[in-house]
Amino acid sequence: MAKILVVEDESVVAWHVQEALQKLGHEVIKIVTTGREAIQIAAQARPHLVLMDIRLQGDIDGIAAAKNIYFQLDVPVVYLTAHADEQTLQRATETSPFGYLVKPFQEAELQATIKIALQRHQLEKALKDTQQWYATTLISIGDATIATDIDGLITFMNPTAEILTGWNQEQALGALITQILDIVDEDTRKPIENPLLAAMCRGDTMTLPLGSLLRAKDGTERPIGDSASPIRNRDGQIIGGVMVFQDLSDRRRVEATLQQQNQCLENSQDQLTLQLHQRNEQLQQAISCTQLLQRVLEQSRETTDRQQILQLTLKELGQTLEADYCWATLHDEDYAIATVICDQVGQGTVAPISLVGNQIVLQDFSRFYLRLFQHDCWVDPSADLLPPVYQSLLDSTTQMLICPIQDDRRVIGEIGILVQGKPVWSRLQADLVAQVVSRATIGPRQA
Repeated sequence: MAKILVVEDESVVAWHVQEALQKLGHEVIKIVTTGREAIQIAAQARPHLVLMDIRLQGDIDGIAAAKNIYFQLDVPVVYLTAHADEQTLQRATETSPFGYLVKPFQEAELQATIKIALQRHQLEKALKDTQQWYATTLISIGDATIATDIDGLITFMNPTAEILTGWNQEQALGALITQILDIVDEDTRKPIENPLLAAMCRGDTMTLPLGSLLRAKDGTERPIGDSASPIRNRDGQIIGGVMVFQDLSDRRRVEATLQQQNQCLENSQDQLTLQLHQRNEQLQQAISCTQLLQRVLEQSRETTDRQQILQLTLKELGQTLEADYCWATLHDEDYAIATVICDQVGQGTVAPISLVGNQIVLQDFSRFYLRLFQHDCWVDPSADLLPPVYQSLLDSTTQMLICPIQDDRRVIGEIGILVQGKPVWSRLQADLVAQVVSRATIGPRQA
């Protein structure tokens, strides 16, 4: 026999349903006519089943009432209706009803529908209980597990928890969780809020914060991690809590080792990337200079005049290096006087006063020329080292490169390159420019 609440606002239909139910052996606990009454009586009497008319008087219709009764009270609902339009059925379906009876109906239909609804509800309830049991079991599985009642008194402790806390289960049973589970912050050494009590208080899973240390009975400290959750009964009431945690000591050591290895790998990768970038730049510079030399040699194929060759070289260097000004200076046979014989102004650059024709007494600037005679370049030299004619080209934004011009094995002059607002020349770039100039000078003569 089932206790059934009838919700029907037509008295004749309600009487007919009550008579049929009693004839089938069921108890009608009450007949109500509004959705609001249905919710109130269902909450008070907890019937096994509700027979609900969809169309009801008042601000809450049968569908809204059924939704509240099933989802809040877990009482199954069977709809009684003479209305079966598509929209109504759609709304009704969203409330997970346990059946439909279209008025008028026969007693056999009523009995079959009630029987199916009650059996289905029992199966669903059993399934929910099983799911809850499995969920609680899964939550409880871990390296260490401690369970308490609603008051925070320990009811269970597994062997791993005994090892980590230093307390055996016999000693711990009935003790307050805070006596057994002493957790402090790794940095501040201050006590951390017990996660199990916090989980029961807040009704939600609480995760241990980073840097949590478990202080065992003998004072041993271990880093731990994981979470605590409340345990609820089938009505959703919290009846206790369970905490699952694990010793993170090994993980910490592994993480520290991996972090060191990763840092080493990152450093190596950064270094290799930088080296690769540098090698790529050097290769590009070498290719660019090789192409520049080929262009000069092709253009100077028909001449052996050194001045013409140097003029062609300056033109190609200026375009390739985006120079603002370039010049070439040759020494006399006695290495006494250096004379600027040609120059080249960059595209879109305001031309400085041409240096062509200016002469320099080499012995007056022995320190400057000593490096050039040693087949070395000046990369952004200090102004006080330069002859005045070269000093006149410098300002706060310019960079200067001066390379020796070699004929066979002798230095016969120098070539200068001036740029503004560019990075300082690299040593490789300076050497490549010097090689291009010298080879361009001696190439046609050797041919």
